[in-house]
Amino acid sequence: MTSPALFLSHARADADLVPDVRRAAYRTGFRMSMEPGTPGTGDATDALAGLIGECAVFAVLLTSRSVHRPWVRWELSHALRLGKRIAPIAGEQDLLLPPPFDRLPRVTHLPLRPMGTLATRLARLHPAAAYGGGGGRHPCPQALQGANTRVS
Repeated sequence: MTSPALFLSHARADADLVPDVRRAAYRTGFRMSMEPGTPGTGDATDALAGLIGECAVFAVLLTSRSVHRPWVRWELSHALRLGKRIAPIAGEQDLLLPPPFDRLPRVTHLPLRPMGTLATRLARLHPAAAYGGGGGRHPCPQALQGANTRVS
């Protein structure tokens, strides 16, 4: 049986933070979805949609750079439309979140560091966790927030 996939949406400018997320994901039994080429081309868009559709958890790295990137916004909107389990990872503190990021459940904003904390919280989103297991829907849909949500 293959490990469940974690799709990580992030800005290329935040590539230095990705290894921390990757290590935490592997540590908790996830495999990382691979990015398909350059977003914006038809094939890449279809491939991204497919990877998001197949992932068990959609993680988004929230930084002042990523929340303004069109492709990060598209990926998140697509994951929300599909009802994916979302793992917002706070790459910065006190970040004001514009739409569609303001729809993310505050209760699951995961701190990037320390590593052990991120790994522990990602483990709770693993499909094999007690409340998980299959549906791909976020366990706390009632926790959706309104506009101007802050990462704390």
